[in-house]
Amino acid sequence: MLAGGGLLAVANHNSADRDSNGYSAPGAFNELLDDNGVMPDPFGFRFDEVDRDTPTVLTDIVDPGHPVLDGPGGMVAAIGFYEGCTAHVTGAGAVGLITLGASEELVVGAAEAGDGRVVFITDSAILGDGTDSHGNTLSDHDSWNDPTQDNRALLLNAIAWLGEQG
Repeated sequence: MLAGGGLLAVANHNSADRDSNGYSAPGAFNELLDDNGVMPDPFGFRFDEVDRDTPTVLTDIVDPGHPVLDGPGGMVAAIGFYEGCTAHVTGAGAVGLITLGASEELVVGAAEAGDGRVVFITDSAILGDGTDSHGNTLSDHDSWNDPTQDNRALLLNAIAWLGEQG
């Protein structure tokens, strides 16, 4: 990553250990950030290993001009939050973009490290299209197509920004 490339890190709530191996996404990502063979904390953020069951629409936009929030997919003014964790900035290079209400409770953020870029999202349901892992359609879980939220724009902008050459 320091030499270039992009990483989209999508976590979930701490108790979402889907394969029963003792790890959920926040812990697995934090282990990667701590023990990666390059350097500890290379991107300047950590996931908080918590469960936040707070279904709500988030409009606490920290940096509306950031390309992840204002890019080719459109402008992001509101996203959904369902059940996830939070994250916090630990060093230079990382910025919070959307919060759960308190500045230290990040839901979306971005980091630049060397020539690499990272976007982190703390609730996988923000990107849900209304299907589950068993192939069931759950219309009340289709946040991708929710016209009251900018979840689709968030992901499209994130992918575009991650793919840009530094």
